[in-house]
Amino acid sequence: MVSNRTLHAEFLDAWRSGEESFIMHTSGSTGNPSQMIWKREHMIWSAEQTLSAFFNCCQDLSQLCVLPLDKAGGLMQAARAEVWNAPIEVREAASLPQLEGQFSIVSLTPMQLHHVVQSPQGIHQLLGFHTVLIGGGPIDPALEARLTQPDLLPVRFIHTFGMSETYSHFAGRVIGDTHGIYRVLKGYEWKVEDELLFVQSPTTSHRWLETRDRVRAEADGFTWLGRADFVVNSGGIKLSIEAIEEAISAHMGWPLTDFFVWKKTDSVLGEALVLVHTQLEAIETTSDWSFLPPYHKPKSLYHCSNPVVANGKWLRAVSFAQSRLIDLK
Repeated sequence: MVSNRTLHAEFLDAWRSGEESFIMHTSGSTGNPSQMIWKREHMIWSAEQTLSAFFNCCQDLSQLCVLPLDKAGGLMQAARAEVWNAPIEVREAASLPQLEGQFSIVSLTPMQLHHVVQSPQGIHQLLGFHTVLIGGGPIDPALEARLTQPDLLPVRFIHTFGMSETYSHFAGRVIGDTHGIYRVLKGYEWKVEDELLFVQSPTTSHRWLETRDRVRAEADGFTWLGRADFVVNSGGIKLSIEAIEEAISAHMGWPLTDFFVWKKTDSVLGEALVLVHTQLEAIETTSDWSFLPPYHKPKSLYHCSNPVVANGKWLRAVSFAQSRLIDLK
């Protein structure tokens, strides 16, 4: 595997020599991993929108990069540093990243942030940043509540919203500030049709792009409802995987980094809801699912000791295929 610093050095050589296109790898969280070609002009435009939306009044734009440089989040961090003419330090991507040092901005996945806040040392390191951009997936309620505690109030946490096709984020919400409403950055147009979010901008060549996200339009942005492709059609009843995961996480106290909900083919229901957990003991000691509506209860429980994660996101289908059915009878 090529190191992050090597990838950064290769990027700088290409960028500063005027290269017009760059290869970016998608994580594969909602499909098969693939390569995309990003255009330099669109990377510059995206970096300018981020600067205007989040850092217009910041004098210090120094960044720490602990995301993979061959994925959208890390690659755009490197591009922003060049466009903003700002310093950046690149370290290896890890589930528990090394955050020591003096920097203004860092980008983290929810999984990385979950691990960081578990220790006093991690909290101390977070307090060295002005802004933490969070991207790559949803934040579980317990983690969001932790980020709004008094000891972390000096840090601005922004949960960003975007996809590879939009060159990283095109919307964001400040944790604890906007009641879950994502505000769209200038330069992006968006619309909602049958709860599906569409976006267009120079990064999409001004073509409307269906994001496959279900949202509710608000006066000044949108509220995220879940992924359209993360819906289980169980006996004709459509169940939102993310909504069920949030309910389970809130009631059981399980972080979203320890389990996920998925679906399997069922001869009677068409699709059946299943739960996959990384901790066998958690499954074996859980028997009461009465806090969930009847149709929201998992039909089967599975254990996966070595789940597959890419860029902080579950690769659900792959991890489920490697899991083992747990018989609690």
